Amino acid sequence: MRNFILTALLVILCSSITFSKEEVPPKVKAKLKENLLNSNALGRQFVIAFPPNEVTETFPKQLLGIFIAASEETQIRVYNPSGFDRSYTVPKMGIIALSTDNDLNWQFENREEDRVTANGFVIESEKPISVYVINSKRTTSEGYLAIPVNAWGNEYIHCSYWDFDEANTYKTGLIVLSSQDKTKITIDLKGRGQGYTTLKGRTLGTSVSKTLNKGDIYMLQG
Repeated sequence: MRNFILTALLVILCSSITFSKEEVPPKVKAKLKENLLNSNALGRQFVIAFPPNEVTETFPKQLLGIFIAASEETQIRVYNPSGFDRSYTVPKMGIIALSTDNDLNWQFENREEDRVTANGFVIESEKPISVYVINSKRTTSEGYLAIPVNAWGNEYIHCSYWDFDEANTYKTGLIVLSSQDKTKITIDLKGRGQGYTTLKGRTLGTSVSKTLNKGDIYMLQG
């Protein structure tokens, strides 16, 4: 039993971004170069996932992207358990972008609730890198700075509001990632309120136990 991480949206991009196929978005480029100077964001192994953005997967899309920056030229491998496997060279003080404009597709946006899936990505590098993930739709852009595996722990408290249910219905939730095979996790559903359940009907006060392999993910939603 080893590490797992609850993927939070650590960085929220407050406005919709128009992307060019030839260039890394300026906000992303600035953030990545800033984080090259932050040793806490650097690592040689990452596991990431794309949390769902917007109510349905048919909502107008812009970009799914993984942006990788390095202070020294390095070789990286990006793969997931479902069969995606690519190698790239990141130039010195440069950034490469994997996105739906090139190697990725929208099937990697996770929409499977309460089921272990092979929809995470493992990123391995010869030298330290910084990784930023974005999921952009027509009216909302969500992103986060990925935490390297060497900074992970094995106990987390996930904090969120209840589902938003006024002008429209928006689900809150969490995603667990695994960096090793046979990772056993237990999630205790705690909180206040009556009548709130997960999408599949799990209630407060119950526990969920699952086993994940390297690169697997598990998502719970309201």
